Amino acid sequence: EATAKKLVELAKYTGSQAWVDKMRPSVDEANKASKNGATADQLQKQLVQYQDEALTKVFSAIKKVGTRPAVDYCLSIAIDKGPKDTRRQAALAALEGRLDHNNQGDVEKILAIAGADETPDGVRDLAFQRVGEMPRELVVAKLYSLFGAKKWKVRWVAATTVLKMSS
Repeated sequence: EATAKKLVELAKYTGSQAWVDKMRPSVDEANKASKNGATADQLQKQLVQYQDEALTKVFSAIKKVGTRPAVDYCLSIAIDKGPKDTRRQAALAALEGRLDHNNQGDVEKILAIAGADETPDGVRDLAFQRVGEMPRELVVAKLYSLFGAKKWKVRWVAATTVLKMSS
């Protein structure tokens, strides 16, 4: 539990502007040492990519721990439309096998991500993979409700998930 809380703190810090500001001098120095001559815009893109890579590593560690604070944090990132898709995907990947089947909130959040029209396809695919890990009786009725979604991909993946869960 304590490890999960520390990893969540690390993930929050790594995803913050303070982390970017701390890493900016070392990335800039590395650019100068390699005579890269990166512009300010290129430096910013490098920092964002570096931050994404660091966050992916933290999410990998969170996946191994997987206690309630870790699950709550990953769900909050996955459901938030603000972070980049890669961060949302890493958060959903970290939830593999970690969602509490007895927690109705987990079920509803993951189905909300999967069924939202504005959810990017890569994020949606991982959300449906997490739905597929749930017991059929918990999610099949909600999956049927997604058959009326506006986007054909939502309807298609919901139907595919129901079929995979059927015996």
